[in-house]
Amino acid sequence: MIVILHQQQDANLVEKELERYAVAINFNWNDASQAKLLAMEFKDFDEDKAQKFLSSGDRFLMSKANFFGLARTMLELMGDGAKEGVHIHGGNVWKSFAKELYKL
Repeated sequence: MIVILHQQQDANLVEKELERYAVAINFNWNDASQAKLLAMEFKDFDEDKAQKFLSSGDRFLMSKANFFGLARTMLELMGDGAKEGVHIHGGNVWKSFAKELYKL
């Protein structure tokens, strides 16, 4: 039971950071078209792009790379929870982004 609690707490922390980076990249999570575009970009975001964005010195690109890294972390948390039969909940930012991601 403690592991489950920690996984949800971790997801809550990731959600807070996702929200912070969403603001930094001007992502309005109430706009499905923005969520879809961001999800499409995420699908093609690889390690090389991450390194380029993070080393660019451009705060917008660095924030986007961090958002995508957190999205991967959330996917892992949810996957780990599912393996244990536990439903891990994300917040509004995650739900908006993931809804469009799962449609792709």
